Amino acid sequence: MNFILKVMEKVSNIIYPIKCVECNKISKQYLCKKCKARLGLKIETNIKVYKNKNFINHIYLFKYSDWIREKLIKYKFRNHTYLYRFFVEIIIEANNQSKFLEKYDYIVPIPISRARKKERGYNQSELIANELARKIDSISVVNIISKKINNKVQSTLKQKEREENVKNVYEINRKEAVNLENNIDKKFLLIDDIFTTGSTSNECAKVLKKFGIKNIDIFTIAKD
Repeated sequence: MNFILKVMEKVSNIIYPIKCVECNKISKQYLCKKCKARLGLKIETNIKVYKNKNFINHIYLFKYSDWIREKLIKYKFRNHTYLYRFFVEIIIEANNQSKFLEKYDYIVPIPISRARKKERGYNQSELIANELARKIDSISVVNIISKKINNKVQSTLKQKEREENVKNVYEINRKEAVNLENNIDKKFLLIDDIFTTGSTSNECAKVLKKFGIKNIDIFTIAKD
């Protein structure tokens, strides 16, 4: 983050002080030390390698359960938009420990359809990606994938249904792709909130592969 942005953020924090997402008290972090200790929240960089997917590594921080599951549901489905700052905070903490983000040239948020974005008001993955890029100078966000079909919500479907539900619903965003045609050999990290069967991530990685991008990994906050 450059100097001007740092100053602006400090001023903003004075006017609108940071509050803990658990106890709602003013804090230096979005999850204060007392609440973090009480919850026993351990932030770890976990990596699972896949040989049968269009991506290789899946990086995640938590199992999709308990307190993290509650916060992700509130963030994604109940309009608790402010939680993106908390999720970015813990991603940066994990990155400070393992430096996993430094391996990538571009991060790509998993897109949602125009209809769903209009209904929800935001793309949860895009908010996180943009805030990461704002805080970490070495990261660039590229919205190279678009969702052309407003399909059924994945969380309502079984595994086989999920695979069919995401087929051919994503495409390359040609406006964004023009600037990346000479950089397809770079490393790309797809970002999403939850990994269940991996169907959505795999389909998005497939679209990137067809465009010519080969170095693709996935990052999610949690894994079911």
